[in-house]
Amino acid sequence: MSPTLHFRPIAPGVFRARLARSVRRAVLVEVGLALPRGYLARYCRYARRRAPGLTPTFLHTLYAETPPGLKVGPWPGWRGIPALPELTLETGGERVTGRYYFLGDEEAAGELRVMFPCEAGLAGDVTLRLPDRRLRPVRAQVQAPLPGRASTSVPTLRSMARRATAWRRRRTWGRAPLLSWRALLARSDSAGRGASRLA
Repeated sequence: MSPTLHFRPIAPGVFRARLARSVRRAVLVEVGLALPRGYLARYCRYARRRAPGLTPTFLHTLYAETPPGLKVGPWPGWRGIPALPELTLETGGERVTGRYYFLGDEEAAGELRVMFPCEAGLAGDVTLRLPDRRLRPVRAQVQAPLPGRASTSVPTLRSMARRATAWRRRRTWGRAPLLSWRALLARSDSAGRGASRLA
């Protein structure tokens, strides 16, 4: 079972949790923030066609700040949409910037999710800083461990292609495949000669 962090306010926009014991491996901390009603509205847009009769493609779509249209987003930082506030998590002398991730149910669930990849682990006190005072943590969970970094490897496509080519040559004895156009012509030619003998 992954450990849960319980953040308590210590100053406006600053919350702290204490771990019973340090975590010495890379972990991912998921923090759920209470989402105030209408908070994400400024980070969304309303998609509608630029003119009636145009095909509904990206180029023919207007992304307006106000309705009417199909509400899409949130897309913070895209085409003039403001960025969401930068959240930080401090632990063991390290500061980690959070990454928002959206599942599409934020307004229905009333929760905004943020991930903090803590590669150095967690030590003792964990401090969460939220520049927007309307946001507050409602839950936090340590997801352990972080996926390992990919190791470097030599691509094997060439060796696989060589093996396939060698297999094809063995199967066809170095010639064209058995049912090539040459074989088909030879069959039709011999069938034609047989038919002329019968006539």
